[in-house]
Amino acid sequence: MEMQQDAVSELLMANIFNTASSYIVPIMGVLFVVAVLMRVSLFWVIRAELRFAREFAVRLHFYLRAVAHGEAPRVGSFSRLIRALLEKTYLECFEINDRYKLRSLDKVESLADRLFMLHAALQRCVEELVVQLGYLKKSVERSGRNDFQDIVRSTFDTNPYFSRVFGILPISTINELLATLPGLFLVLGIFGTFMGIAAGLPELGNMDLSNIENTKQVMDGFLVHISSAMIKSIVGIGLSALMGVLNTLLSVETTHYTAITRLSDSLALAWQETDVNERVAPSSHSVPVPGAPPAGDRKTA
Repeated sequence: MEMQQDAVSELLMANIFNTASSYIVPIMGVLFVVAVLMRVSLFWVIRAELRFAREFAVRLHFYLRAVAHGEAPRVGSFSRLIRALLEKTYLECFEINDRYKLRSLDKVESLADRLFMLHAALQRCVEELVVQLGYLKKSVERSGRNDFQDIVRSTFDTNPYFSRVFGILPISTINELLATLPGLFLVLGIFGTFMGIAAGLPELGNMDLSNIENTKQVMDGFLVHISSAMIKSIVGIGLSALMGVLNTLLSVETTHYTAITRLSDSLALAWQETDVNERVAPSSHSVPVPGAPPAGDRKTA
């Protein structure tokens, strides 16, 4: 009676292990696809910070070169200069591209920007930067990016559109979860391998050593279980390597730090090129563009 119960329990456990092992690879596949989508989503949101910082730096250098060549008037107020350049960058890089879609990729970027609410995110960044930078005093000596990094980091980190994907999922939490996936894929692969081996072990109890044909048949079946179980580990190792590479190429931390550094360097350069600072409110003011006619001379529709 006890032997029959043991046989039934072993058969039951073998079926459980075999069923669980068969679901490991599909689970890892679904998890990998979801992880890739989330990693791309996080990177797209944080990449907007870097895009904005780069475009702002381009417009600042363009303005400084125009002033040096006498093609544009010099703006002596730091806040007014930064407000003009920030709003000019936002309008030209996001609003105008979204409205006219002149480039082939503008339609894709516009759709993605709307999906992740990046227009609202950058508009809020412009407003907060203008307000916070207005409190800096020219009487205090500021020598480099470190003086502006705290302001830029605070502006990005407290922005609800940059701290949450779709305005719902927290980026920091998701990024930490995605960072654990390479190790998780390895564990799931090894776990699936052991379950596959465990599912095949009961077959060895049916082996009759006195019967060569029976022994060969049982061992062949067991080796099939072993080879199938090893596939789980191979898939786990492969997905772990791919996820590690993806996490490195689409690194949120590196992109975020680069955006803060680039924007801070630009602000430090603008600080050195201005004489005074004052509190100003965000507006539609823009820096004069070299070669463009004065506002009063422009034709209106």
